[in-house]
Amino acid sequence: MTDHTEEGRTSERPGVHPSSVHTVVTIRASVPGNLIPVLLIESQRGGAGDGASPLRELLELSSSLLEGPFEFNDVRALNSTIGRFADLYAAVYNWAPISADDLINLVYLYADYRLIGSADSDGNDPLGLGWKPVKWSTFENDLRHLRTYSEWCSSRYGYLPILPMCRVDTSAGKAPRTLAAMEKMRRRDFFAHLAKRRRTWAEILPKQDRPKISLRRQERRRRGTDEAIDLGFIRDLIESERNPVYKAIWTLGAWGGVRISEQLNMWACDVLPPSQRPRFFPGDDDDRTPLVLIAHPWESTWCGTLKNTKMTRAQFLRSEFGLIPRPDLGPRGSGEQSNWMGEAGFKGVAFHNKSRLVSQVYWLDETMAAHYYELVRLVLERHLERRQTFSNRHPFLWCVTDPRKPDIIGNPLRMKAVESAFDRACNRLGLKAHEGGLNIHGLRHFFLSYAKNVLGLGRDVRQVLMHHRSTESQDDYGWEDNQRIRVHIQNGYDSLRQQKALISA
Repeated sequence: MTDHTEEGRTSERPGVHPSSVHTVVTIRASVPGNLIPVLLIESQRGGAGDGASPLRELLELSSSLLEGPFEFNDVRALNSTIGRFADLYAAVYNWAPISADDLINLVYLYADYRLIGSADSDGNDPLGLGWKPVKWSTFENDLRHLRTYSEWCSSRYGYLPILPMCRVDTSAGKAPRTLAAMEKMRRRDFFAHLAKRRRTWAEILPKQDRPKISLRRQERRRRGTDEAIDLGFIRDLIESERNPVYKAIWTLGAWGGVRISEQLNMWACDVLPPSQRPRFFPGDDDDRTPLVLIAHPWESTWCGTLKNTKMTRAQFLRSEFGLIPRPDLGPRGSGEQSNWMGEAGFKGVAFHNKSRLVSQVYWLDETMAAHYYELVRLVLERHLERRQTFSNRHPFLWCVTDPRKPDIIGNPLRMKAVESAFDRACNRLGLKAHEGGLNIHGLRHFFLSYAKNVLGLGRDVRQVLMHHRSTESQDDYGWEDNQRIRVHIQNGYDSLRQQKALISA
């Protein structure tokens, strides 16, 4: 990795809490996508932005991961995890040397604070971390990040750097082995170990009255998601929605399984008639269902013309509009583009067309697919009729259309606006959003549940439908075996019709 510059450098909320010693910045570098996250750590006596140094071992790992199958957002999340871990270490040990055993205790303390927050039962936050509780699945990602970082550093250097000047000797291999065992531990067993570790922390930390972790409460929340999002709700949600933009977003989320953040990253050129499918997926003879593409927001070379096969979306945005991809934006107030456009994340998917880095949506209902296509056409036609075209400002598909908001009309749609629209839709149906799992991500949960429980599709097929990256499913089907996937979906509907015929008979 060479030629690092800080052109277009953005930061990830530095110095929000008193105990924060880290900042994650994005710099341009000679890696795929031309962007790499860099973790900066403040020196012991440095103030915010003063004496910050990169964690060079982590920078090498980030560069290596970006050369492989990892997405930029995955690597940035890893950097953020290591940054939070550094915050905890600095707050607890105040830059004092620690052993491998201390490191393991610190990981369990990290788990405790991440899962139930850093404040005690009285609302006090002795370490000043300001951490809010996260879901178990979020912490699992953190634990995987810590294990990846530990194994990388131990194998290459024989030590684990938490801060630039704090290195834990892991040459004996105890820490990496322990972290790997922790990652494989069942949730109930993990919490049992967590409770035992609290006796160790009493000698180190300020006095705290830590609340107990309720497994039962977390399990109820997971079941509630499946119970709340059902077919009746999805139909009512779409039928009662009056705004064609949101009607289309609900439709693609429920019947195409596309995350809302991925929809906000879509360009107007990503919705195409069925006749264009063979141009992207040779051999795919589906001439009925509209083609909806999910494109890599940085590296995809589909920018609206089939002639261009080299310019990436990141390069196109920069050259045509002077913009950067939405996943690279920060919160409002962190830059001019953030203020009028807003961030839209991208978790990463498996791409069916690896040369173009695009994936196609598999629809569970062809009627809803046709309905979606007409909604998109309607919205784009209205833009032209009202002369509110946004093509000279940005290429994104969904933007503000409300004539009552002339100051922001034509701006790309923000996540907050979509979430508010979902809340209003629930209210119209006499339901309260965010209770019992009734949330906007539940549209994707419905898609998975319908594929599994109604159409009876197997796990490998469901992974392809959800665009999960998995080598296991590639062994059986392959991401590009489009026709086979549609046969499975059709077989599911044939079986469903047979069951209904038997019941009616």
